Amino acid sequence: MTIQDFIDQIESEEKERKYWFVRTDKGHHYTTYLENNFIAIGWDYVTVNDIVNSSVEDIKAKISRHEPIKPEQSEISYKMKISGIYNKIIRFNELKKGDIIVIPNEGSESLAFGEIVENYIYVENNGEYGCVYHKRREVKWHRNGQINSFDPHLMFIKRNMHTISEVKSFQPYIDNILNHLYKRGDNSHYVIDVNLTDDISLRAFNGLTSSIEKLSVIINDEFNLDEDVNNTAIKLQLQSPGNIEIISKGSTLMILAAFLSFTSCDNKKDVNLDPQTKIHFEKLQQENPETVDACLNAFDELETNKFELDKM
Repeated sequence: MTIQDFIDQIESEEKERKYWFVRTDKGHHYTTYLENNFIAIGWDYVTVNDIVNSSVEDIKAKISRHEPIKPEQSEISYKMKISGIYNKIIRFNELKKGDIIVIPNEGSESLAFGEIVENYIYVENNGEYGCVYHKRREVKWHRNGQINSFDPHLMFIKRNMHTISEVKSFQPYIDNILNHLYKRGDNSHYVIDVNLTDDISLRAFNGLTSSIEKLSVIINDEFNLDEDVNNTAIKLQLQSPGNIEIISKGSTLMILAAFLSFTSCDNKKDVNLDPQTKIHFEKLQQENPETVDACLNAFDELETNKFELDKM
């Protein structure tokens, strides 16, 4: 893989996708979903055939037959209930391949983050994995953990009480959990997880940011990118553990991430880069040993998860 291939691959992952928060019956199905790579929705009497071939009116009429009005309900509230059930089922059907799914456990103390695998509902009628719901979507789970280990903004995601809710406003925080390197619009984002549980020393933090600043200038010049690296921004979520998010326009930051991954790799022969790029990176490392060592030492001191090129 050449550097241009690498950049193109990062940029190709910038796609229109939606972000969804899916309830798990008060956490009852959280572990089942997570361990068996799916999510599901109830109201089994509405079949996939109904969703595909029946009109809105016919589906709502079927829901009404299975959800009779209660004596204390007003006609308006009953119609809202029927419409609400219909909308949830249709949203579940409209999930697209690549859409991001977030699910909570009981009490929303933990969250899991995954990605829809296919563009269709599949049906399981035998209660497989202890879940009675028939309509299911396959999910590839990427990460899970306690909610207080993620960005504090995600504490508010659990306010969504519906079975399935779109949560686009949480996209920046979810992206940082799922990706160490990505592009949104004109900006490249390089997210460095900090796993240190002790206090973060000012020396280590300054060593990291100053060396990244210097290396950005070097790479911008070396690859003739002519980008304004002086406008690089940084966002911190450093409650220990936390992360450092570096944001910059253009390709310099993406190449920097690849370079740092390469230099920190123990077995460079296995890195998924073409020989010419490896030689180029080795030359840069040899010409700038102090700056590179300062950055890698800061990585070690902050106990970071280094971005791994071989997972690209």
